[in-house]
Amino acid sequence: MIYIHLFWEFMKIGLFAVGGGMATLPFLQRLSESASWYPQSFIIDMVPYT
Repeated sequence: MIYIHLFWEFMKIGLFAVGGGMATLPFLQRLSESASWYPQSFIIDMVPYT
């Protein structure tokens, strides 16, 4: 059951986050709040430092 939920969440992220990796960050933040699969500090590590 967890695989179906995981597939569904990342399918929504891939479908609606048009515009590159930075567009997926709000979706990933909402996912971390609702499912608690990873802490929000991991999202900060995803942002490139330029």
